[in-house]
Amino acid sequence: MLDTKEFARFLSMEDELLLTPWHELSPGQIGMVAERVFAVVQDSFEDLNGKREDLEMWVAAGFLGEIGGTVESPRSVDTLVATTLLRKRYAANLARHAELSAEVMLAEAEAPEAFCQRVQSLALSSRCSPSHPIFQFLRDEADFESLSKVLWSENLCDLNFVNILVYLLFGLNGPEGKEISENFFDEIGRGDFTQAHAKLRRDMMQNIGLDLSQERELSGKYLREEFEHFNAYFVNGSERSLNGRLIGMLFATEFLVPRQLDAVVAGWRRVGLADGQMVYLLSHVVGDVEHGEGWARRVISPMVRGNLHLQREMLIGAQQHIEILTRLYDRLLILLTGKT
Repeated sequence: MLDTKEFARFLSMEDELLLTPWHELSPGQIGMVAERVFAVVQDSFEDLNGKREDLEMWVAAGFLGEIGGTVESPRSVDTLVATTLLRKRYAANLARHAELSAEVMLAEAEAPEAFCQRVQSLALSSRCSPSHPIFQFLRDEADFESLSKVLWSENLCDLNFVNILVYLLFGLNGPEGKEISENFFDEIGRGDFTQAHAKLRRDMMQNIGLDLSQERELSGKYLREEFEHFNAYFVNGSERSLNGRLIGMLFATEFLVPRQLDAVVAGWRRVGLADGQMVYLLSHVVGDVEHGEGWARRVISPMVRGNLHLQREMLIGAQQHIEILTRLYDRLLILLTGKT
């Protein structure tokens, strides 16, 4: 559990309130601490004494603590710290570049069909699309160990995807609510929890020999970019005013995943993995095509008609997804091949 003294050292702040146990602070004092922390953080995470990676892990730990996640970072953090002191500033920094891009790309509201095509074209033309060199490597050259490392690298988001969807179920009805509910129902195995996607993923990990022990899960050996991706999903989900961004992220996700997985599945088949050992991947190759089309017709289109603000918010989310995923794939490519 992260205590206040450790948090103070993290920020290099000598502050009497920061050295006081959290449970002894009044709500007003907590607010004062938040303002002082925000003043230190200023406009960039990079000001945090070179500890951006620690920040990403701590923010993720706070979310995982709230949802009772199946994977936790090695440093559990008081939810109060993560919620009160970090998330608002985190969300502002997360979106800065994507917000500027959305303003430039979208000057007025588009017809729903044109807007969906814009997001899809943006995703397909981005570096994180199936044309990224990591996918050619996985398809044609990667050995069993490299393929395993890539599967592990996206664990944090994939094992918690069902929890991300839950954020969007509140207050939704009509075609949007029906489509997202269908997506959620698929994630939990359509009522058969042996077929829940998180269970299928764990089955695949076991099939390829990845360590599923608690020590492995708590090791926190994820790349910073995976923590960033997880935090972007959960920040945009937990803040209701940012839910449009989460929808944009998920739309880009559902559109890209089946196209990216073709190369991954081909790579696993090349090294000898049977289809029955990777049901998790194969189910997403088919299922996410259907969800991508469903999100375009029944979620995005009804919501964005004539609504420039919501179109920009969704575009910001899609851009966030693309930017973080590009950094993750670039990092994996360097680690596995030494190439850029």
